[in-house]
Amino acid sequence: MSNQPQDVPAGGDGRGVLRMLLRRVWIPLLCGVIVGGAAFYFLNSREKTYDALVYLRVDSGPIDRAILNLPGSQKPILNVIGETAGEIIQYRVAERTVEYLQLKPFASPNDLLKAVDVKPDQLTGLIVISAKGRTPREAQRIANATARAYVDIRRAREKGRLVAARKELQKIEKTRVAQVRREAREAGANVDVSGVQTVREQIESLQLAERINTDAVTIAKPAELPEGPSGIAPWMIGILGFVIGAALGGAMIALREQADKRIHSRKQLERTLGAPVLASINKRGLLRARKPLDTLTRKDLEPFRLLFAKLRNSAGAEGMETLVIASVEDDGASGSVSWYLAATAAAAGTRVLLLETDHDRPSAVDNGNGNGNGNGGGRPAGLTDVLASRNSLDEVIFHVAADDRHAVDIVSPGVRNGGAHLGGGERVRELISQAQAAHDLVLIDAPPVTDADAVPFVRQAQGAVLVYRHGGADQEVLRDARDELASVGTPLLGIVAVGFRG
Repeated sequence: MSNQPQDVPAGGDGRGVLRMLLRRVWIPLLCGVIVGGAAFYFLNSREKTYDALVYLRVDSGPIDRAILNLPGSQKPILNVIGETAGEIIQYRVAERTVEYLQLKPFASPNDLLKAVDVKPDQLTGLIVISAKGRTPREAQRIANATARAYVDIRRAREKGRLVAARKELQKIEKTRVAQVRREAREAGANVDVSGVQTVREQIESLQLAERINTDAVTIAKPAELPEGPSGIAPWMIGILGFVIGAALGGAMIALREQADKRIHSRKQLERTLGAPVLASINKRGLLRARKPLDTLTRKDLEPFRLLFAKLRNSAGAEGMETLVIASVEDDGASGSVSWYLAATAAAAGTRVLLLETDHDRPSAVDNGNGNGNGNGGGRPAGLTDVLASRNSLDEVIFHVAADDRHAVDIVSPGVRNGGAHLGGGERVRELISQAQAAHDLVLIDAPPVTDADAVPFVRQAQGAVLVYRHGGADQEVLRDARDELASVGTPLLGIVAVGFRG
């Protein structure tokens, strides 16, 4: 089994992120429902408006061409359409439209101009009048009234042109007739007014045009009742909002997972530390107390039996007498794992000694469990006292029941005595040698492996097992722990994963 370290990118691989997204699919769905619902509610709660369209047709100079036989407008038809569109949105037209609408729903022409939009359609040559209303009927009335107002104003203007042209021609005719008669009298000839016949015909044509009143602008198609509100339907906005919200929720999860340096799967844990997971403990509450084995269910006991079996039968642990059980961070999990592993070994007939080396964690003998020698007050004499030569190893060993037939030998941390034992590498080595002489297996419950207090004990162990709690230290801390073990020459045999599901 290879223990070569394999670094894993932060956040794990793409498949891990995909699995995380699938497990948390409710988050994108919730975001989609919130965003889509908010968009639908906002749009649906707004006052609805309806658009009605009127189409106008423009004829450039019909009177000039058809009646007066004069050249028509020399401007291109597109320019004429553009100018006509601009005339429709003038104040005068709005004023007439408001009159036609009888001030409903507008109080002034300026209010009407805000509800009307006019655009020339260059493809069809028509002018499109778009009017907004709070109801379909209102929009239709505004559009048709606007078109009618402009057509009436334009018709009156064209009629005025015809009347002005007729009166001008009548003046010309009267002047010419008077001139012809004067010239005839002077010449003594008969009066001949045939020369003014053309003017007479033009006057007659204008009189006919006044009666016919040919329109330059006509309504090609009046407004119809709109079938629905203007704009995009609220339900479509709701669906779009749901899609956008779900995408944003998924993107946030993906970004968070990519940036998350914590470990979220056993495979990722194995790749980061370069060692196998020997056992998985799903019930975190199991590690809060150190109970005798006969009080546990078989399901709760199985991870520790599996851990002991793998350690005893693996090639890497063959012949090992001293193992260190350490956590990556100070969460107390390694203390309980050490106890249950020691109890399992004792129940299997192994003479096992558990050395508790972390002064900051409770000991199995702090409350007087087991039997042995104390120091007369507070925590019983323990490891510190042996390293300081105040007690022998045999004097500080407590016997704590593993089950109803077996016991585990335990040495508590003892009373903290500064850092005296940290510099006593030789004393630690002697202590371990004494423990090995009287026991088949020595388990060292060490502080976090990156803690200075753990170094002298980790160095004397023949192998190490790391305990990692889900959601704990990130990958950088795990790599530091891995590198610390490598620096002292202690092989990492495996990992106990706590709180991982699936």
